[in-house]
Amino acid sequence: MSAHESLRATAFTAILLLAACGGPDPEEQLSAASQRVAEAEAGVEEAKQRVESEEEDLERAREELADAVKALEESEDRLTAAKRQLAEIADDTYLFRAVQTALLAEPELEGHAIAARVQDRVVTLEGSVPTIALRKKAGAVATGTLGVERVENAVTVEPPAAAAP
Repeated sequence: MSAHESLRATAFTAILLLAACGGPDPEEQLSAASQRVAEAEAGVEEAKQRVESEEEDLERAREELADAVKALEESEDRLTAAKRQLAEIADDTYLFRAVQTALLAEPELEGHAIAARVQDRVVTLEGSVPTIALRKKAGAVATGTLGVERVENAVTVEPPAAAAP
């Protein structure tokens, strides 16, 4: 028995019980119950249509997500290959310029003299900064440069001198 049939049977049974007890007019109750059943059926149909529509939208979204994930993976593969190729062909002169440019472009290191030397893809950093965090930052910038195999961070930490009174 469907939900619709079950609802009608329940409404009909309620009407018969009320009629037997001398309640309100059975025809009015039947009419009201029938109206509620029709409204409920319309609501069920509307909800079914919405569910079907949402399922279609969800399936389209899944397909679009799968396409986007595939495109992301392909892009990441191309990036990895390009980075590998750059690292293979980068010579010490290129690495020197790339590290120096990266150090100069780092806002946190602005105003601090940090020099890089490069030999056989090994970068040696020299200079001084006022904090350990800036020393680490300089090392991270150099390490993040494509083609650098190792960084020797010889930057010293020298807190600024106290101002004379």
